Amino acid sequence: MAFKTLFETGNDLSEGFDCYRRLKDCSFDVYEMSANPNVTIKHRAIRHKPEWSDEHNCYFAGVAYDSFNVWVRKSTGDKIQPSIDSCVAENVSSFEEAYYIAQTMTV
Repeated sequence: MAFKTLFETGNDLSEGFDCYRRLKDCSFDVYEMSANPNVTIKHRAIRHKPEWSDEHNCYFAGVAYDSFNVWVRKSTGDKIQPSIDSCVAENVSSFEEAYYIAQTMTV
């Protein structure tokens, strides 16, 4: 029996949090903090490499899991490159944890 990741369900995870889903894409979702639009959470599913089975003479899909990255956009004051995005938390295992990290970010 295969279990879907949160990403594969397509559900909006922002319900009950002070953020909203700004972008829904086939490979990732972006959640923007309501209080600070310069802080975002990027959600995607990551799948491990397929595994070969000699017994069945085929590959089985690798295990999939959800991954959350917290990004902060900072102004540089430069006209050529006005801002820089940096990942402040990578591969966080839950939306709740990523949201908590995102709340602590100030720009």
